[in-house]
Amino acid sequence: MNQDLISEGQQDNPVAQCPYCNKQLPKFPSRKAACPFCKKIYYVRTDPLSGDKVVLTELQVDENKLAWAKKGYVDEAGDEDLKLIEYGPIDKMIVKAKRAFRDGQKDVAWGIYNKALITPDPTAGMLTGSNFLSSQWRILRPMVIQLMAEDKYSNALSNLIRLMGIEALEFGYNPKNPIQGIAPGTLEIARDAVGWGNITRDKCEQIFDDLKQTVLDNTEKMALNLDKQNGFGIASVQSIDWNILKQQWLSVLYTIN
Repeated sequence: MNQDLISEGQQDNPVAQCPYCNKQLPKFPSRKAACPFCKKIYYVRTDPLSGDKVVLTELQVDENKLAWAKKGYVDEAGDEDLKLIEYGPIDKMIVKAKRAFRDGQKDVAWGIYNKALITPDPTAGMLTGSNFLSSQWRILRPMVIQLMAEDKYSNALSNLIRLMGIEALEFGYNPKNPIQGIAPGTLEIARDAVGWGNITRDKCEQIFDDLKQTVLDNTEKMALNLDKQNGFGIASVQSIDWNILKQQWLSVLYTIN
């Protein structure tokens, strides 16, 4: 696709070619129309990188839509939410990591995130299981966004399962339906990860099972133990059935609409 010939750019008299037959159109189009030469339908969209208007085939429209979706993750990964700075050291570390990513220092950002995961949050008050999970969730979500921005979809899915597990532990009030506590945004990102990364159902299930053994069990036990140590008669987090949650998770991600 020759952007110089089919994009509006900064030219005083922009020109465009039909993306099918490559013949120059009478004027730069403003909307979907049929080429006067080959009669095929072309589409006008905005390029996510340059901001220029471009004339595209039907297939290129799908590519353009995907490029915009991916740009959303890149923008969010480097978005320094200044409101976070007001909250405490964990949130300030998240902002610092986002700035590092925005400045092209991806490894620096990962170092900050990994340090944040093991940093106590003094603003959380009494370290209940719920407060522990909340702190972990706040760090894991921007980590997932950066992985999506870097096209590391399997790694993103691994962290999404950790994120999902935390949401279920905190909000899965119905033991027969633990997925009701999962944020819609988490499921949306997970669908992008499995779709863009061509991650099969079997692979997703294997990732879940591996994490169940090494991460999710420990997360649940740590949260419940914190409540026990602090004398809570009733745990501040839910103890969930991971097998039910896994089947619900897979069903949601791989249901064909």
